[in-house]
Amino acid sequence: MVRSAVKSPTKVVRLALVDDHSIVREPLAAMIDRDMPGYRVVLQAGNGVELIAALEGRDDIDIALIDLCMPVMDGFETLAWLEKHRPEIKTLVLTFDASEDALKRALGCGACGHVLKASDPSVLRNALDQVRDNGWYHTDAAFQALRSGDLRTALEKERDEQMAKITEQELRVILVGCSEKDLPNKLVADELQLKLHTVVTYFKRIHKKLGIRSRTMLLRKMIKWGIVKP
Repeated sequence: MVRSAVKSPTKVVRLALVDDHSIVREPLAAMIDRDMPGYRVVLQAGNGVELIAALEGRDDIDIALIDLCMPVMDGFETLAWLEKHRPEIKTLVLTFDASEDALKRALGCGACGHVLKASDPSVLRNALDQVRDNGWYHTDAAFQALRSGDLRTALEKERDEQMAKITEQELRVILVGCSEKDLPNKLVADELQLKLHTVVTYFKRIHKKLGIRSRTMLLRKMIKWGIVKP
């Protein structure tokens, strides 16, 4: 049965609060329970891994308030996991990060809205009401981001624009050459069954296209863009 995003105003909306700082999380939970009738914090977690474990076997969470900057499993990863595995749980980001990139990335991961921790409690209450009633909390910034149809961050745009210059074969050379082994050219050639001078030529082309001068710079850029793991 598909659950409606619309909540009855008389129904207590059950919240999960996910923030690694208990000095922030616990007073916030107390404030919501005390000052926001109709809402109750029924689950607290310090990161996404703790939230996933706490959700095992329970289906009583309506909205999850999620911080973005957390250890082990951050807010973006947590949003993406909930979007895939528990889409019935609406998600509202609660963060200090006011950047456009953070907003776009959060929306791209499935967030229903974005509220700054420095906001007045009335803003949070309004956001919760909108997520409860409509399934979304639409600020002007969120509206413009969604309207543009491009939720990529500045880093993702840079990556996409630069990597569009790279051919499929050059990408294979990059992935092998920038593996955790950081293979020298001869071993890259052996791995890809290419001649050594061909691999050297490929790396020269790659460096020129990406505006870099060495394999070390290439590795750093690939890690920065998330193309290879450090």
